[in-house]
Amino acid sequence: MAKDTPHLRVRIEPKLLARLEKSREKSGRTLTGEIVERLEESFRRDDTKEHLKELSQLVIQELRPELTHRYWATEISRMVELERQAAETKSEEEKNALLKQAAEINAKIDKLGKEEADVFARRIGAALRAKKDE
Repeated sequence: MAKDTPHLRVRIEPKLLARLEKSREKSGRTLTGEIVERLEESFRRDDTKEHLKELSQLVIQELRPELTHRYWATEISRMVELERQAAETKSEEEKNALLKQAAEINAKIDKLGKEEADVFARRIGAALRAKKDE
């Protein structure tokens, strides 16, 4: 450790200190080394979680682009535009065709919303079961 490394006074509960001491003995590190290693590991895990989130978004964009927010915004904009055109058209036949297209988009959005809700519910359920098992 460099001489210009700041010193830090920290209060630690006795039980936690005992765990750190036990872990330090196993690893062969100093107490400071053990604390630093564990802090660094917690930041590595945080970084890994962030990278996994970014990666999962890229995978979703590649495999299921219809589940991305950009896709949803585009489809909703299309639906609103079709409804606007239908309101302005004079032809009943054209109006019905435009409203049919808008309804199809709306049905697709509803279906995707239910799929996304199901995925979310499964994730939450799995997380709660994992928490319960801890």
